[in-house]
Amino acid sequence: MWGLALFPILAVYLAVLTPDENPLIYPAAILTVVLSLLYLVVFWVATYKRLMNIFGSRIISGISFVVIFLSGIIKILRTLFSILLMLIPGKKESYNIVSNKLFYVTIPITILLFVLFSTSGVFRYVDSDAMAETIKTGDRLVVNVLKKDYKRGDIIVHKANGNTVYVKRIVGLPGEKVEIKQLKDGSSYIYINDKKLDEPYVKDIYDYPQCPTGKVDITDNKVLKCAPITVDKDCYYVVGDNRGQSYDSRYYGPVKKDLIKGVVSHIWYPIDRRETF
Repeated sequence: MWGLALFPILAVYLAVLTPDENPLIYPAAILTVVLSLLYLVVFWVATYKRLMNIFGSRIISGISFVVIFLSGIIKILRTLFSILLMLIPGKKESYNIVSNKLFYVTIPITILLFVLFSTSGVFRYVDSDAMAETIKTGDRLVVNVLKKDYKRGDIIVHKANGNTVYVKRIVGLPGEKVEIKQLKDGSSYIYINDKKLDEPYVKDIYDYPQCPTGKVDITDNKVLKCAPITVDKDCYYVVGDNRGQSYDSRYYGPVKKDLIKGVVSHIWYPIDRRETF
């Protein structure tokens, strides 16, 4: 029955993943679910076989199995309810209704997992090549959600256009003037305060969308903006390293700081692409 403590742990773990995403796309979450289900199958099969050895009757063993199974479900619900009560100020007396052993196992591990996955980092799956070659489709990232002092060059996860989540690189900081200039040879560069930005990570300086020649509607997030843009306070200008295939601040404008979910710290999978930023 010790394994029943996995349920509240699993519930908290899945809950702290970004709620606007389907948590099942995260390999770590899938692994947790699979291991939990595997444990339950083995546990209940072993329980039924043990009952058969004791009673030698399928009917009696089946009834006993159902009773034990239901009591286990009740214990899970009781534990979860008790934990919730423990979190309510002034309800410390609820400690008495929690099984001591289950309490001491569940609470510390649950708190540890909650802190680990909700503050120090979350896992994210990349489904586009907008950051190629730095980050490719299929890469799994570790995102540091604690870091708040963003700087130029940071690869961030942010929201834009509602709840859509993007992975981009910061190139322009608050108060800076950002401009895209296309040269006669077909190459393009980003200029910060009229100085060309050195960007060795850009996939191809010739693979930029063509800048419009006439006046553009700055509110239209489908039209590329190349003219100088002054980044507002608490905002950041972000672009993808694969400039020809990236939808970024050139279209939807600078990103507000409160829309940044975290900074990418690692590629942890595939193994041959593991990297620390």
